[in-house]
Amino acid sequence: MKSPVPIFIAVVAVAALAVLGYRNLARTPQPPVASVDSCAPEAIRTVNAPVERAILSAQCNKLATRTSPAMAPVAAPPAVAPAK
Repeated sequence: MKSPVPIFIAVVAVAALAVLGYRNLARTPQPPVASVDSCAPEAIRTVNAPVERAILSAQCNKLATRTSPAMAPVAAPPAVAPAK
């Protein structure tokens, strides 16, 4: 006969995960607007929600590539035909 304690703990853990999952899936992320102040690494780390932190990081990356030409992607050099 199995003890009811491990089964009870498993049921409580599954219920807690289900509640947390539902709460996270049901809400819409609202990241702060990307600016010079909010794009500092310390400011990005202060955002608690992982989805909002990822969105803010992506917005800061776009802002950095638009505002500084040094950070813009470099075009590939022209292809050279093989020598015969």
